[in-house]
Amino acid sequence: DVERSRGLGDVYKRQVLIHYNAGFNSANNYVDVIKITNAKVYRASIDNNFELRQNEGIHTVPTLILYNNGKEIKRWEAGINLSLKHLDYHDIQKEVNQLRNK
Repeated sequence: DVERSRGLGDVYKRQVLIHYNAGFNSANNYVDVIKITNAKVYRASIDNNFELRQNEGIHTVPTLILYNNGKEIKRWEAGINLSLKHLDYHDIQKEVNQLRNK
């Protein structure tokens, strides 16, 4: 699980959204991630971090992963264009809100 693989402890005791990207693709950062509420949002670079890519199954960037109590709930991955511009942040917010209401 994320807590063990990352050593971040209490960070994963609630809803967490992590935005994975790489330096070569910084122009395609998912900027709407700052609009997400009711979840802690982090950015993680996969540059030179094979273990992170492998442990989290990151095959394309950007990738957004929503975790609840350290368990992956949902992921959104870029397509061949290496962008998530097609993704409406409301879809992410809906997932976060559903977790909070459980």
